[in-house]
Amino acid sequence: MRVCVPVEENNALESEVYGHFGSAPAFMLFNAESESISWVENINKKHEHGKCNPLESFGNEVPEIVIVKGIGGGALGKLLAAGVKVYQAEADTLKENIDILTTKGLRNFNPDGTCGSHAHKHEMSGGCGHHHHHDHSKGCNHHHGEGGSCCH
Repeated sequence: MRVCVPVEENNALESEVYGHFGSAPAFMLFNAESESISWVENINKKHEHGKCNPLESFGNEVPEIVIVKGIGGGALGKLLAAGVKVYQAEADTLKENIDILTTKGLRNFNPDGTCGSHAHKHEMSGGCGHHHHHDHSKGCNHHHGEGGSCCH
Protein backbone atom coordinates (compact mmCIF):
# COMPACT_ATOMS: atom_id res chain seq x y z
CA MET A 1 0.00 0.00 0.00
CA ARG A 2 1.44 3.37 -1.10
CA VAL A 3 0.04 6.31 0.90
CA CYS A 4 0.53 9.96 -0.01
CA VAL A 5 -0.05 13.12 2.00
CA PRO A 6 0.57 16.71 0.89
CA VAL A 7 3.22 18.37 3.09
CA GLU A 8 5.22 21.55 3.50
CA GLU A 9 8.26 20.12 5.30
CA ASN A 10 10.04 16.78 5.26
CA ASN A 11 9.70 15.39 8.76
CA ALA A 12 9.34 11.78 7.64
CA LEU A 13 6.37 10.12 9.38
CA GLU A 14 5.93 13.19 11.59
CA SER A 15 5.29 15.39 8.53
CA GLU A 16 2.14 17.45 9.00
CA VAL A 17 -0.63 17.11 6.42
CA TYR A 18 -0.73 20.33 4.39
CA GLY A 19 -4.13 22.01 4.12
CA HIS A 20 -4.61 21.83 0.37
CA PHE A 21 -3.45 19.05 -1.93
CA GLY A 22 -2.91 21.03 -5.15
CA SER A 23 -0.85 23.85 -3.68
CA ALA A 24 1.27 21.76 -1.29
CA PRO A 25 5.01 22.28 -1.76
CA ALA A 26 5.57 18.51 -1.74
CA PHE A 27 4.20 15.08 -0.90
CA MET A 28 5.36 12.35 1.44
CA LEU A 29 4.93 8.85 0.00
CA PHE A 30 4.86 6.01 2.48
CA ASN A 31 5.20 2.44 1.24
CA ALA A 32 3.66 0.19 3.90
CA GLU A 33 5.16 -3.02 2.50
CA SER A 34 8.78 -1.81 2.58
CA GLU A 35 8.15 0.77 5.34
CA SER A 36 10.04 3.28 3.20
CA ILE A 37 9.20 6.93 2.91
CA SER A 38 10.08 9.42 0.20
CA TRP A 39 9.72 13.14 -0.45
CA VAL A 40 8.28 14.15 -3.82
CA GLU A 41 8.27 17.78 -4.92
CA ASN A 42 4.90 19.01 -6.21
CA ILE A 43 5.91 20.09 -9.71
CA ASN A 44 2.29 21.02 -10.44
CA LYS A 45 1.65 23.39 -7.50
CA LYS A 46 1.54 26.51 -9.68
CA HIS A 47 -1.34 25.70 -11.98
CA GLU A 48 -4.30 27.64 -13.25
CA HIS A 49 -7.56 27.17 -11.40
CA GLY A 50 -9.07 23.87 -12.53
CA LYS A 51 -5.91 22.76 -14.38
CA CYS A 52 -4.37 20.66 -11.62
CA ASN A 53 -2.69 17.46 -12.79
CA PRO A 54 -2.33 15.62 -9.48
CA LEU A 55 -0.53 12.59 -10.91
CA GLU A 56 2.19 14.54 -12.73
CA SER A 57 4.50 14.75 -9.70
CA PHE A 58 4.47 11.01 -9.01
CA GLY A 59 5.81 9.56 -12.24
CA ASN A 60 5.71 5.76 -11.89
CA GLU A 61 5.14 5.92 -8.12
CA VAL A 62 1.42 6.70 -8.20
CA PRO A 63 -0.01 6.24 -4.71
CA GLU A 64 -2.92 3.92 -4.01
CA ILE A 65 -4.19 6.20 -1.24
CA VAL A 66 -4.10 9.97 -0.78
CA ILE A 67 -4.98 11.53 2.59
CA VAL A 68 -5.96 15.21 2.46
CA LYS A 69 -7.42 18.04 4.50
CA GLY A 70 -8.58 19.92 1.39
CA ILE A 71 -8.57 19.24 -2.35
CA GLY A 72 -10.12 20.80 -5.45
CA GLY A 73 -12.85 19.05 -7.37
CA GLY A 74 -10.74 18.62 -10.50
CA ALA A 75 -7.86 17.02 -8.63
CA LEU A 76 -10.23 14.77 -6.69
CA GLY A 77 -11.93 13.64 -9.89
CA LYS A 78 -8.60 12.90 -11.61
CA LEU A 79 -7.28 10.91 -8.66
CA LEU A 80 -10.49 8.87 -8.38
CA ALA A 81 -10.53 8.25 -12.16
CA ALA A 82 -6.99 6.86 -11.86
CA GLY A 83 -8.15 4.44 -9.14
CA VAL A 84 -6.57 6.33 -6.25
CA LYS A 85 -8.58 6.25 -3.02
CA VAL A 86 -8.88 9.69 -1.40
CA TYR A 87 -9.49 9.91 2.35
CA GLN A 88 -10.20 12.81 4.71
CA ALA A 89 -7.31 13.44 7.15
CA GLU A 90 -8.42 13.02 10.75
CA ALA A 91 -5.10 13.86 12.42
CA ASP A 92 -2.18 16.24 11.92
CA THR A 93 0.66 13.94 10.87
CA LEU A 94 1.27 11.25 8.27
CA LYS A 95 1.96 8.68 11.01
CA GLU A 96 -1.22 9.48 12.95
CA ASN A 97 -3.34 9.21 9.81
CA ILE A 98 -1.73 5.92 8.78
CA ASP A 99 -2.41 4.55 12.28
CA ILE A 100 -6.08 5.57 11.99
CA LEU A 101 -6.29 4.18 8.45
CA THR A 102 -4.93 0.77 9.48
CA THR A 103 -6.92 0.46 12.72
CA LYS A 104 -10.39 1.94 12.34
CA GLY A 105 -10.19 3.37 8.83
CA LEU A 106 -10.47 6.89 7.45
CA ARG A 107 -13.56 8.33 5.77
CA ASN A 108 -13.66 8.72 2.01
CA PHE A 109 -13.22 12.37 1.10
CA ASN A 110 -16.67 13.87 0.57
CA PRO A 111 -16.90 15.43 -2.92
CA ASP A 112 -19.24 18.07 -1.46
CA GLY A 113 -16.29 19.32 0.60
CA THR A 114 -13.99 20.01 -2.34
CA CYS A 115 -12.35 23.34 -2.81
CA GLY A 116 -13.49 25.80 -5.49
CA SER A 117 -12.80 29.35 -6.51
CA HIS A 118 -10.87 31.91 -4.48
CA ALA A 119 -12.81 34.69 -6.13
CA HIS A 120 -15.46 34.75 -3.44
CA LYS A 121 -15.44 35.70 0.24
CA HIS A 122 -16.38 33.35 3.06
CA GLU A 123 -17.16 33.44 6.71
CA MET A 124 -15.36 30.94 8.92
CA SER A 125 -17.40 27.89 10.00
CA GLY A 126 -16.59 24.26 9.60
CA GLY A 127 -15.49 22.07 6.68
CA CYS A 128 -12.34 22.98 4.88
CA GLY A 129 -9.68 25.15 7.35
CA HIS A 130 -8.82 28.69 6.35
CA HIS A 131 -10.10 32.17 5.82
CA HIS A 132 -9.28 33.31 2.39
CA HIS A 133 -6.09 35.09 3.20
CA HIS A 134 -4.85 31.93 1.54
CA ASP A 135 -2.82 30.03 4.01
CA HIS A 136 -3.47 26.61 2.51
CA SER A 137 -1.45 24.96 5.26
CA LYS A 138 -4.56 25.26 7.44
CA GLY A 139 -6.86 23.44 5.02
CA CYS A 140 -10.29 24.68 4.10
CA ASN A 141 -12.69 25.55 6.86
CA HIS A 142 -15.46 27.95 5.98
CA HIS A 143 -19.09 28.14 4.90
CA HIS A 144 -19.96 28.52 1.24
CA GLY A 145 -23.72 28.54 1.13
CA GLU A 146 -25.75 26.51 -1.31
CA GLY A 147 -23.64 24.91 -4.03
CA GLY A 148 -20.43 26.61 -2.86
CA SER A 149 -17.00 25.12 -2.36
CA CYS A 150 -13.53 26.24 -1.33
CA CYS A 151 -9.85 26.27 -2.27
CA HIS A 152 -9.13 25.34 -5.92
